[in-house]
Amino acid sequence: MILKKLVLFFCILLFLHVDAFALKEEQIKETMQTKIDSAAMILQKKDLTLATKASMIFEELDATFDFALMARLSLGKHFATLNTEQQEKFVKAFEGYMKKSYIDKLELYTNEKIVVTQNKKVQENRIWLFTQLIGEKENFDIIYKFYKNPQNDWLIYDVDVIGVSIIKTYRAQFEDILNANTFAVLLEKIQNAQ
Repeated sequence: MILKKLVLFFCILLFLHVDAFALKEEQIKETMQTKIDSAAMILQKKDLTLATKASMIFEELDATFDFALMARLSLGKHFATLNTEQQEKFVKAFEGYMKKSYIDKLELYTNEKIVVTQNKKVQENRIWLFTQLIGEKENFDIIYKFYKNPQNDWLIYDVDVIGVSIIKTYRAQFEDILNANTFAVLLEKIQNAQ
């Protein structure tokens, strides 16, 4: 149950928009805390359905996460073997898959709080944003991993939830499927999960 709640909070941030412009380095910590608090307020509204809450958060979608890079990283070496049309289909399906995961976990929310503790530049083009999920009995670490794109904007490409990379987890799942099946089977599984 605790892991499910941690994944829920990862998903909350998955659908946060920063501004009409992508995030700059000096904005990361403060802006992400503001957006985390905003999403939590939406989720606390008892008069809204889960679908409405999801919709309100989805309205603020896309500017913080690089779904295309996350999809590519999650497929690993297999992504390069796909033609352009297959790559585009996979990226679209992957984004939908993550959104579906978010909606499925909304019911787990019970007023937990996430606090941004620090951001650390681990490489010239990599920043890790350290956060803590404040639970009733204990706290859990979540790290949002940002990279600097060619436009000098910072986007999230991975999230570690209590030491486990979301991208590595997806990559292992997708690798298992592809070891026994074709790409078409993987794509169908992801699409049908939506």
